[in-house]
Amino acid sequence: MKRFGCAALLLLLLIGACAPDQETADPAQLRQRDAAARDACIAERLLVRAYDELETLAQLQVGPAPLGFQQAYTQHAELRYSSLALLDSAYNHARSPADSASYESASQAFEIRLPEAGSVEDNVLRSYETNFLQILQDADHPCNWQAELRRR
Repeated sequence: MKRFGCAALLLLLLIGACAPDQETADPAQLRQRDAAARDACIAERLLVRAYDELETLAQLQVGPAPLGFQQAYTQHAELRYSSLALLDSAYNHARSPADSASYESASQAFEIRLPEAGSVEDNVLRSYETNFLQILQDADHPCNWQAELRRR
C-alpha cells in the first residue's frame, strides 16, 4: 500500500463529518447506508490491491502489456473508489441534508462508459466487476459485516 493519491485524500476530507442518527432512519435508509459503506469498503480494498499489484509489476519490470493492463485497472479502481466514497459520505457521513445532496451529486458526475468489446478497457471493466462481485459474495469478508458492527 504505497499511495492512495487523490481518491484517498478526497475520502479523508469527506469522512471528517459525523454519521447521521441511526435511530431516525427507516429500514430502507439503513440498507442504503449499509450498501454505500460496503461498496466503498470493497472499492477501497480493490484500489489498495491495484496499487500493490502495479508496484509489484513495476518492480518485476514486466512487459508493456501486463503493466498497461494494471495501470488501466488502477485508474479504473481510483475512479470507482472516488464515486463510491462520495456515496458513502452522502449516506453515512454528511453533516446536513445539503452536504449529503452535494456528495451524492458529485458521485453521480462519475460516468463509466462502456468500452469497445475486446479492448483493454473492456477487459479492465470486466476484471474489476468480477473482483468486486467476489468480495461482495464472500460473507466472511470484513466489508460485508462492518455495518452490523457499527450498529452494536
